[in-house]
Amino acid sequence: MPRIERYDPRSAVALVRAEPLPGWPPPEAARYRDPQGLLEAAIRQWFEVHVRRHRRLWPLGLPSVAVRRCWQAMADDPEYPDFCVRALGCVLPVEDDATQMPRTWEAACHAERVDARRPSHLPVLFLLDQTLRVMGGLTYVSSCTGRVCRVHPPEVCVRHAFAPPRFWSFYRDDSTVTRPR
Repeated sequence: MPRIERYDPRSAVALVRAEPLPGWPPPEAARYRDPQGLLEAAIRQWFEVHVRRHRRLWPLGLPSVAVRRCWQAMADDPEYPDFCVRALGCVLPVEDDATQMPRTWEAACHAERVDARRPSHLPVLFLLDQTLRVMGGLTYVSSCTGRVCRVHPPEVCVRHAFAPPRFWSFYRDDSTVTRPR
């Protein structure tokens, strides 16, 4: 396994994408019919989102029930702390904060090279529960195609709920709006 001597986000992204996940597949993964490997791709994207946050490990919002269940099972594996230290520089606590969902949206879009303001498709992390038909899972719509949101609960229109303001910067420590020059 490659070791990271000095933490480098680019090396960490490569490590998250290629290295075997600790305790994968967890027993919880067996309850989902996942022939395409979307669950593993979503878990990897979840770790990549944290890597791309440049070690700012405040809790992010987790948009998938299936990923949450598998992540909690993976955290019980003895290799999990070592994996986190190599990938993130420290151990990632198993917690999330729904109020930070816009940050997760922006980072997941950045990971898949999708425009967060006008998404052409949903990142796998946001698409997983709907695709696997997870009971109690969350459903996201990339755009409701209206100025006023026409999506009704339990669906969430990411364009109206999470899209950043026009001058919002992904790499800032807070969610303040930067003014144009």
